[in-house]
Parts: sequence; structure tokens; C-alpha cells
Amino acid sequence: MFTEKVRSEGEITRKKVRLVAKGYTEVWGEDYWHTYSLTLGCDTLFSCLMYVASRDLEIHQLDAVAAYLNSDLTEEIYLSPPEGVPSTPGMVWHLRKALYSLKQAGLEWYRTLHTHIQSMGYAQSGHDPCLYMLDSENFIVIYVDDLLLFAPKSRLAQVKADIARKYEMHDLGKAHWFLMMEITHDRVAWTISIDQHQYIRKILGHFRLDKV
Repeated sequence: MFTEKVRSEGEITRKKVRLVAKGYTEVWGEDYWHTYSLTLGCDTLFSCLMYVASRDLEIHQLDAVAAYLNSDLTEEIYLSPPEGVPSTPGMVWHLRKALYSLKQAGLEWYRTLHTHIQSMGYAQSGHDPCLYMLDSENFIVIYVDDLLLFAPKSRLAQVKADIARKYEMHDLGKAHWFLMMEITHDRVAWTISIDQHQYIRKILGHFRLDKV
């Protein structure tokens, strides 16, 4: 599968290719049991942004590289080699890690990342399971393979190093683009604003309304 990574103004920042599994052939009770993966609530994200603006903390973003491939599988899964890959007739692959398109892949990645963040001393929020807190000035929110780090400037490098110690991460620096929202942090005015201009333009273009 071929895909592209897009930033706030619609520019393509990275082209990606993935080997994906035919998850639609999985049988419940044999190949998987649970699929639900917890996701970040908008109220949590907005509350964190408001809090950070009032405390003048930093907001940086990390993107996990090939996130699902870091996840251990609970079930025993076999995969036929894709066309074009040299292999012995009748041979299949025994998966040791999750692949994209497996029904349980998202859940297994969440469990993997959850364990690692807790090992760093962060506690999971009782309000939102995708919010992790170390103290009143150090916390992390996750949305699948995207992480927002909230911390004083003096702590950021250490937090990034702790996370990247186990999993490869793209360091995107200050958060500007998250969940189809552009984030603007005005340190002088102590405000954070969000908008979806690029997303709106994309939707208008899709329905051919951008020239109306």
C-alpha cells in the first residue's frame, strides 16, 4: 500500500509504502479476540492546550515510525508472501509483530506504547486513557502513532530521549499540525489557537466547491 504524509498547508512531507495484511480474512475467536483501541478525546486535547497556554509550557510532537511493526502479537498469525516476493511454493510467514490492516494491530500498538510510557514514570489519567501525567508540568497525550509532549523547555530533550530509547520517532519539533488541526502558540499573548483551514479547503475541493 502506498500513502503520503501531509502537513498543514497540504504539502507532502513524506511518501510511504507498507506491506499490509488481508485483515478482512481474519476470523474472530481464531485470529483475534479484541480490536478496540482507545483514542484521545477532543475535550482532553482542548483542556491540555488551554492549560499549557496558561502555564507557558512547550508543546512538541513526535511521530512513531512504523508504529504497528513494534507491537507484539498475542495470537498466532500466518501470512502468505505477497506476489513478486521470491519464496518456496506453499511457504507461509509466521508473524512475530503486528502488520497494518490486522484487526488487532491498533490495540496491540496501544498496549505496547502504554507499557513504555508507564515505565518512564508517567501515570495514566482516569479521565482519558490517552493522557499520561508525570506531574503538573509534564504530560503526554497520544493518538495512535502521534504524541504531543507538554513540558518545560528544560525537560523536553530528556522526555524525547526516553521515548525514543525503545522506539524510533520522527521529532517534528513544536506542534503545528495535529489531527487535521493547525495549532498556533502565541507566547506573547499567552494564547493557543486552532483552525482547520487546510482541511476545509480539502473538503471543498473534494466536492468541487472551492471555486464557488
